[in-house]
Amino acid sequence: KMEAVGKLTGGIAHDFNNLLQVVLGYVDLLDGRIDANDRPARRAIEAIGAAANRGATLTQQLLAFARKQELRDRLLNLNTLVSDFSPIIQRNLGGEVTLKRTLADDLWNSRIDPVQAEMALLNLVSNAHDAMDGAGHVTIATENVVTDSDGALAPGLEAGEYVSLSVTDSGRGIEEENLDKIFDPFFSTKGVGKGTGLGLSMVYGFMRQSGGGVAAENLAEGGARFTLYFPRARGMVDAKPGPVLRNVGGGETILMVEDQPQVAELGRAMLEDLGYTVEHVDNAARALEVLRGGGQFALVFTDIVMPGMTGVALAQTIRREFPNLPVLLTTGYSDRALDEDSRAFELVRKPYRRADLSSRIKTLLDGPNGIA
Repeated sequence: KMEAVGKLTGGIAHDFNNLLQVVLGYVDLLDGRIDANDRPARRAIEAIGAAANRGATLTQQLLAFARKQELRDRLLNLNTLVSDFSPIIQRNLGGEVTLKRTLADDLWNSRIDPVQAEMALLNLVSNAHDAMDGAGHVTIATENVVTDSDGALAPGLEAGEYVSLSVTDSGRGIEEENLDKIFDPFFSTKGVGKGTGLGLSMVYGFMRQSGGGVAAENLAEGGARFTLYFPRARGMVDAKPGPVLRNVGGGETILMVEDQPQVAELGRAMLEDLGYTVEHVDNAARALEVLRGGGQFALVFTDIVMPGMTGVALAQTIRREFPNLPVLLTTGYSDRALDEDSRAFELVRKPYRRADLSSRIKTLLDGPNGIA
């Protein structure tokens, strides 16, 4: 059931992301053109942007449940993530909730997308807050775990070595009849208008896509515990990226590859507004023809999901034939194979904002070859 619903929601979210990309992109362009003193027009633009951002959040949750979001994982330690994120967690819990951290010494590392892991943790913390009606105790704990039997820690989780991250609350617990459907999409025990019912399903999808699992249980002494299990990874923790130096485009020419006309028109407008010159083609084969024909470009900006050759395959070909030409990928959707192959390239997720696009391009143009 979860797999079938995941395929449906993933397809819908992909198409919806392209629509939101057009809306948010033109919001950014209009924002720079409206007179600062025209308050009614500015309020209208802000309202459109806010609504589109809520839609973008919803589609991201759908993609997370469907295990179709683009994960940009790196080697890190969950103790560091929890410590760095604690101030935001405490603000989310409020002043009447006591937060306790029990972090294991010598915790193993994991390969995790830190942004999505923080979102998953925040979802669990928000649920804990609501389960306690805003007052009580929350404990966040980490631990090394080894299991020699499949499914012992969480549904679908194979035997092996894992790093666990748990959130325990002193609330009313989970109704027994709800334990087997608490991760279903759009299932919620909250009142109307108090939640989308996608928070826990997003956590479930993220954990399964990360190769781990999630489990929920009631405690004998009261309250509930949600535990995330990440596969153990070996190696040194990645260094944090350095600062971006450039601020504006300098007239460089960018080859944009996008099969959706409306998204392509928007992309050209955004890139030109950032100070770049743009040449657009609507498929990967045509992009290679232009490059092999002697076209000179500072960067290739390509969608991933297109008819025929994918953007990832195009990027790989460019890296072989034009090793000094940086490539920036974009997508509102991902599958397992594309996710694995795209990690060697910089990526901006749809729907992206003007500032996101500018930052990614500047990072590539200021790097040695734009090669990760």
